[in-house]
Amino acid sequence: MTFCNNDDTKSESLDLEDCSLLVTSRFAQDFWRHGILPQNEISGERISLTFREISPHFMNSTILLGDSNTAKVAFGTGSGTLGAWVPGKRVKVGHIEALPDAVDIGPYRNIVIHTGINSINSRFQPRSDAYLIHVLEKKCKDYMTVYPRAKIHISMLLPTRLRRLNHHVECFNRAILDMSYQYKNIRIIDNSMFGSFLGDEHGRWDVKEHKPLVSDSLHLGKMGIRLFAANIKTAVIDKIGVLYRPPSGSDNDSLNEFENLVKKLPDKNVLLLALQSTKLQITYQPNKLKGGWWIM
Repeated sequence: MTFCNNDDTKSESLDLEDCSLLVTSRFAQDFWRHGILPQNEISGERISLTFREISPHFMNSTILLGDSNTAKVAFGTGSGTLGAWVPGKRVKVGHIEALPDAVDIGPYRNIVIHTGINSINSRFQPRSDAYLIHVLEKKCKDYMTVYPRAKIHISMLLPTRLRRLNHHVECFNRAILDMSYQYKNIRIIDNSMFGSFLGDEHGRWDVKEHKPLVSDSLHLGKMGIRLFAANIKTAVIDKIGVLYRPPSGSDNDSLNEFENLVKKLPDKNVLLLALQSTKLQITYQPNKLKGGWWIM
């Protein structure tokens, strides 16, 4: 059997004896092609049978690149975890510039990124939003190049208890959306259920005093983490895609464009239409590509 890496720079051969069982790892499947090439010294017929099963656990494999608000998002089984259907690991990434190189994260099917609040709130090494978005975009492009089968989920920044900072959060989230429009493999995890301010129900509590821990303006409390983790899990395992595409022209032009698209699709495939001020959001069954629209 011959193995060749995806960029055709390296090849390896492996002699298989009769009745051999060869098990390939996830890394081998993603980065190497394999096959039994024709041999000149063998002129008879050759029968090759392949039995393949793609485990849903493999399709949901996830690496979470996140800041301190993701520290208690646990992988595994049992209470308080994402469950057996979402295997993976969490890597601490305190700020955008700390995002790891693509070759260092491994071939996961889902790459979830939740970082940035420390980057836009830094007083010691302030960075412009344009620079931070450039770094984030470059990392995402690297991930898509090395792992073309992976889906990248960018989690919107969460609100804080600081109204000044929340305005910056909203601006930065809009910049993330504008960047994500350009790539079909980047999905957005919408955290709008937290609102525009980190309220007492989602923030940390002072257990001894039985009151909100207002001195911590950034971090989620127990209930907030539970909601946040559930939102990440839904984004990973949900098989219905969400499309984000900025409207071209007026809202009426966008609606007309959508109506023309709907005419080409069976009614059962259209589930939701929500027109927002800055984007047209559509949800329908995946694996349908029409008129240049892309399905997440």
